[in-house]
Amino acid sequence: MAGRGLRYTLGILFCRVIPASIFRYRCMEIVRLDDVSKKDVPKNQGANQRSEEAPYRVRLAESSDELAKIERVTLFDRCSYQQSAGSGIASDSDEPSLSAYGLARDTVSGSKVGATEPAQSWSEIVGGVWIATDRFIESDLHLQIDLAKHQRWLFAARLSPEVRGRGAYSTLLHEVLAAESPTGSGAASQVTARDEVTAVWAAINPTNHRSVRAHARFRIATAGRIHLIRIGSLAVGWRGRSSAGFQLSINRSWTIRGTEFPILMRVTKV
Repeated sequence: MAGRGLRYTLGILFCRVIPASIFRYRCMEIVRLDDVSKKDVPKNQGANQRSEEAPYRVRLAESSDELAKIERVTLFDRCSYQQSAGSGIASDSDEPSLSAYGLARDTVSGSKVGATEPAQSWSEIVGGVWIATDRFIESDLHLQIDLAKHQRWLFAARLSPEVRGRGAYSTLLHEVLAAESPTGSGAASQVTARDEVTAVWAAINPTNHRSVRAHARFRIATAGRIHLIRIGSLAVGWRGRSSAGFQLSINRSWTIRGTEFPILMRVTKV
C-alpha cells in the first residue's frame, strides 16, 4: 500500500474489517479522462505506434473467457454487479451494459494492438479496466450514476503487483481512452454538430495519492466532489467542492431503501 497515503490505507484496512452493510464512507472526485497526447499526434501516428515499443498489448474483451480473465485480475465480480444493477432504477435503456479491456504481456514480437493480434499474446492478462454504459451502480453506497448517451464510466482499473510502476497503467489508459473517446487523429472532424463527443468519466478518491498521480496526465476536467456515507440501511449523499463548466447533481440526499431507490447522480454541462 506504499504511495497511497495514510488515510487511504487506514480506510482500506477499516473496510476489510467492517462489512459494507454496517458502515461505509467515501469521498469521490468526479473527473473526465481523455488521452490528451493523441490530439497532437499526426493522423497516421496514433496509439498503436506508441504501443509498438511497449511490452504490453491492450484489447477489448470479445469472449466469455477473456472477460473471466479480466475479472480475476481486476477483482471485479460481474455477476454480483449485474444483480445489483438489475434492481436499480432504469434510465434510458432496460439494462446497463459493461465492456472490459485487458492488458496483456507482449509475448509476440512485433504484434500490434487490436483484434488481429495473435491469440498467444492475449494469454497472460496482467491488468484490466471496465467501462459502463447507461448507468453505474455503487451498491455498497446505494448510489446510482446515470449516464447520458455520450457518457461512459470507467471503473475497477487494476494491475497485477508485478507490473505496477512500469508504465503499464499509462499504456492501458492510452488505449482505452483512444478507443472510447475518439477525439484525436481526425476523428473529431467526423462528429456532426448535433452529436457530442463521447466523454469518459471516473471517480478518484482524493486520499489515494497513487491513483491521483496515475490519472493526473489524463484528467482534462473535474465536475466536483461527492461525499457518501452509509450506516446500515441509511445512505446519505451530499456535494462537496464544485467546478465550473459542469453541474454535479444529486436527486435525493438520503435513502433507506437503496436497492430500490438509490441516490441518483448525474453530470451535465453548464
